Amino acid sequence: MEPFEYVSVLTSLILGLGITQLLTGVADLILSHKKIKFFIPHSLWVLNVFGFQIQEWWYNYEYSRRIGIWHMSDFFFLVTYPIILFVMARLMFPVTLAGGWVDLKSFYFKNFRKIFFVAVFLPIISIPQNIIISGRSFIDELPKVGFGLILLYATISGTENKYFHYAFSIIGIVIALSYLLFYDPAL
Repeated sequence: MEPFEYVSVLTSLILGLGITQLLTGVADLILSHKKIKFFIPHSLWVLNVFGFQIQEWWYNYEYSRRIGIWHMSDFFFLVTYPIILFVMARLMFPVTLAGGWVDLKSFYFKNFRKIFFVAVFLPIISIPQNIIISGRSFIDELPKVGFGLILLYATISGTENKYFHYAFSIIGIVIALSYLLFYDPAL
């Protein structure tokens, strides 16, 4: 087994667990749909986290060509991002949907600061990975810098302005889609 294959098994397992959390949460919401009050920003953040999971799995293949000799520091550096995504996925849904009504707007506003705080670490890990390992320029990473600053602002301020949360969840989708559509790690 090549070193990359060895590392990718663990990162794939962590990403798979995160995707499982998201899909289980969505299935639970579907099963309980009559007792659920949906909230669009919550649903968009579920899509964002799912997109980030898929994107990370796809981009991980790039490291098979970019890292010649693997070290423990490389492993820790690369496994951190999937761990953060798993934690985000776990935080996206109430622990239990059994029983009474679940208001996802209320749940979202009680928990968005925790979710965003964890998400702040995504660009903190991703930007150095892309610059050091992938050879991207800092200019290429500016959308992630902006995204991280908005996450930090929302986390610190605790803003509950619903228009901010609608707009920010849409911006997250646009950024994720732009990276999926316009960034090819094979280049």
